[in-house]
Amino acid sequence: MYWVTPRHLAGDDDALAERGGDTLVGLERHMWPTARDAIRYVSPNRLCGAEWIRASYPFELGGLPVAWQLSARLHADSAMPEWNAYLTAGVPYEALTDLLVAIDGYYKADFSVEGPETVLAALGAQGWARDVGRPRAGASAPGFSCTFTPSRVSPVPVSRRSLPISAAERLSIVRRG
Repeated sequence: MYWVTPRHLAGDDDALAERGGDTLVGLERHMWPTARDAIRYVSPNRLCGAEWIRASYPFELGGLPVAWQLSARLHADSAMPEWNAYLTAGVPYEALTDLLVAIDGYYKADFSVEGPETVLAALGAQGWARDVGRPRAGASAPGFSCTFTPSRVSPVPVSRRSLPISAAERLSIVRRG
């Protein structure tokens, strides 16, 4: 076991599917396999969806394989989502789980927000701080456990069983467990 920093380079420890799925089940999402052999999770109010697609329906963004597709809509009877987010393989699972919890909390509340501010508003509703210099560009979780701007990650180390080969030279091993 390694404790490494910076966490944005720590990778997903090959646990992105399991940790994301555990979080979604804990948020009482309904789960089922799809015709594409993906695993789909939908919130009880049918506003939020998440799908693990890496193994069954591979596609890439920027040359990286997409692992999770998140989506949300403002009304349960809407055919199309208001927004989609795609997370690629290698994203630290802590970032995914914090994002899922923030989105879930937002969509359980009785809010109505239109337009592109939906995701950032969802994070803000859960106590995430917006980037002061670029409020439309990102937000940081309480305690700065993760952030969605390219210029910051939390300095707190994360545990990993294995180190990502692509970033191994840029990681600092704080301690071995």
